[in-house]
Amino acid sequence: MGCGDPNPVSPLGDGGAGDGDGMGGDDVGDGDGDSTNTAGDGDGDTTGDGDGGDGDSTSGDGDTSNRCDNGFGRVGGVCLAEDGTVCEEDADCVNANCVSGVCCAEKCDENNECQTPSCEDGSTCVYDAIADCTFSNGGLCEDGDECESGHCVNGICCAEACDSPPECRQVEGTFCIDEGTVCDYGKLANETACDDGNGCTEGDWCVNGECLGQSPKDCRDDLDCTFDNCDPATGNCTNPAIVPETDCEDDNNPCTDPMCEENFGNGGGGCAVEPNNDPCDDGDGCTENDVCGLGFCQAGTLKDCSGSDAECSVGECVGGSCVGNDAMAEGDDCTSTVDACDLGGMCNASGGCAVVGEGEACGTFASSCAPCGGGGQPSCNTGDGSGRNCACQGGYEQRDGTCQVANDECDPNPCGANTSCTDTPGANNEVCSCLEGYEPIGATPDGGCQDIDECDDGTDDCGALTCTNTEPGFVCGCIPPQFFEDGECRCELEGTFIQLSTVVLTWSGIDGVANAPPEGFTTYGWGLRRHTIDGNGDLQVDMIPCGGTAPDVCDTVFDLAHTQYQPNQVWGGDGMPRPNFEVPAASFADTPGASYDEPMIAVTMGIQFTDPGHDPINAVWPCSGDCVGRSAGDTCTCPDFVNGGTDTVTVVDPTIWLDSDLDGELGVTTWAVLDTMQGNMSRTQRSPGAPIDGTDPDPPVARGTISDFCGGWDYSWWPANDGTLWGVEAFYSATRTVSRLDGSLNDSCQLVGDITGPNSPSGCGTGGNPPCNQLRAQARVADCEGAHGLFGGGYGRCSVESSGTVHEFFDHQEQTNQAQEATFMIEHASERTTITLTGSESATELEQACQEVREAYCPSGEDCSITP
Repeated sequence: MGCGDPNPVSPLGDGGAGDGDGMGGDDVGDGDGDSTNTAGDGDGDTTGDGDGGDGDSTSGDGDTSNRCDNGFGRVGGVCLAEDGTVCEEDADCVNANCVSGVCCAEKCDENNECQTPSCEDGSTCVYDAIADCTFSNGGLCEDGDECESGHCVNGICCAEACDSPPECRQVEGTFCIDEGTVCDYGKLANETACDDGNGCTEGDWCVNGECLGQSPKDCRDDLDCTFDNCDPATGNCTNPAIVPETDCEDDNNPCTDPMCEENFGNGGGGCAVEPNNDPCDDGDGCTENDVCGLGFCQAGTLKDCSGSDAECSVGECVGGSCVGNDAMAEGDDCTSTVDACDLGGMCNASGGCAVVGEGEACGTFASSCAPCGGGGQPSCNTGDGSGRNCACQGGYEQRDGTCQVANDECDPNPCGANTSCTDTPGANNEVCSCLEGYEPIGATPDGGCQDIDECDDGTDDCGALTCTNTEPGFVCGCIPPQFFEDGECRCELEGTFIQLSTVVLTWSGIDGVANAPPEGFTTYGWGLRRHTIDGNGDLQVDMIPCGGTAPDVCDTVFDLAHTQYQPNQVWGGDGMPRPNFEVPAASFADTPGASYDEPMIAVTMGIQFTDPGHDPINAVWPCSGDCVGRSAGDTCTCPDFVNGGTDTVTVVDPTIWLDSDLDGELGVTTWAVLDTMQGNMSRTQRSPGAPIDGTDPDPPVARGTISDFCGGWDYSWWPANDGTLWGVEAFYSATRTVSRLDGSLNDSCQLVGDITGPNSPSGCGTGGNPPCNQLRAQARVADCEGAHGLFGGGYGRCSVESSGTVHEFFDHQEQTNQAQEATFMIEHASERTTITLTGSESATELEQACQEVREAYCPSGEDCSITP
């Protein structure tokens, strides 16, 4: 095909010159069009295409005197040229088509840039192709050779090839639009699957040529205290903790304030229930001024019903109203029916006052008794104010309102200690007897009496209770701090408690390190616990770790001792873990001898599992620090302890490092205990984020200049051998301890027993696997810090300063449980401290409480002021 125009534009329209209601002046019949002196072209811009009229136009129907010979009117006094004659512009021609200098009957298309038009015989358009011509963008074509761009798209020259359709578009049905500059691709069928490039949408499909996500990805973790976020670039869900102290889901308990905590549970964000001390209503109308305490509505004072008291009726609150209760006064003293000759009165169950000892007030040796002093009664002649006259038997006389022996030989008492004397009529007739609870010292009570030890001679009736001898008598009860309730001795299991854990460690076969002794190395750990028992009888435990001791390791290569400690002030801090868990009512009782079994819990420090669907007890612990910070499904490098070298493993449970001790370093910082002979360097030289405040651990203080465990060797930095010797003074690491308490309640109201743990996944206790049911302790090293001194080197990160990335030397160590024995003791804090937890303590208050716990529960011979 040549360069001809395949779709020539139509020539003149149907408008003629002046045939209607033309405008006056110089216009050439401006019918439907609006141009002046313009050749007609269809209905627009024509030279008269109107309906005709009576105007004074120079080209109207009324006046023909101005027409040319060819029948056309003049324009500006000039006759227009006919077809085939010479012209210079369209205005010269009758048909307004001046083509290559010739008036033409047709309108020749001049828009084909690859053809030159001419008019043959003034009537026919002829198109001559221009040699080697190609169309620019927007030109018509059949193949790419006709286009300057080389791209012919559906008959149009296009600036682009139009062969790379986006999502939901296809090459088929593509057009090139906007003057050949833009590919308008064909559309794929609706509901065709696609990818909108946003990882946070799901069910993407095509709609009218556009890829639309049908639903957002569900990143909800159903927790009140996390943001549910999705990264559009990766599609990964993240659920970071929200700002602490934000209200979270109400638990409908007026005595608790649900508040978000950034490091709740195992370091993550969560909704913690904080007890308050607000006024409340315990639902009992007979109590007033009820107030919240320990998360429960505590009964206030009893409603005062004393206004309903009577002599033999006690005011009582029933259903919120005060009424008189006769039975409550039964046995009380009363006077309404008693006179001076009666021994007294006692209220009965019906509210009456019954006389006791009627007429017996003068004693057994009286012959009669008569009230005196008014109402027709005789005058009182006793002078004792008793209000009665006593007539006595022979040998007796009235004294102090009773009939007594006329000559009292028992005044003073002639009997010995712990006796009573009874005088009878006649001389030297007194009788000595032992007081209750005493027995004669000799054959008779005349020489005095001594205490009877009922607990020793078996005359007590305490049964299962404890017998305690008193003088006189005995007391049945419980061994303190037990208390007696409902017929048995019990222990108080609510309140503030202290936990002391004792773990015996053992190790062997480590190059350059002396084996632990056969009896192992004993370490200690402390913790604070707040116990509350809920309405179901379940024990709620809020635990705050307070640190512990660490073993000494004896370096046989350099005859040095190595150990480390964590600063006191990290314990109880806002970043450290605070396990909260429930002990079901079926797992404990408050009677001595009862079993006590806690559920398995995991405590993590310096690290956090990020998948909320995997609990930290069974989640897969990263086999090296290289695996931390990676997503599930990513690969990382771990040591192969069986064959040597390393393995590439796939991350199952993703983790991230945490700054649990809030010192600006990821992981938990532990410092090497240093021989003071090496000197203490300013911490600013090695840990830029730590303040120098003159308190532990700045500068780090040695537990002592030597280790007795290592035979008097000096303490020094930890050695690391990566081809050159390095000293390491600080580790930044993460740990997980999985354990449970299995014990019982003893007679001293202490919870005691063993610290156990989970079985290994398979084959526990065989083939080098950890023992069954043993606490599991694991660690990972995030980084370490070089030391100054014996091993040379200098301050700075081990992974930066050393050639072999020293921290990996420590991190890539096989982790096995080395606990030979682990036991615990939990007792009420009031036994040895003054600590009481309310649940609203600040980090500083908890730190101080932890300090007190460590000092009060430090085993004999141990230094617990720091964690050595």
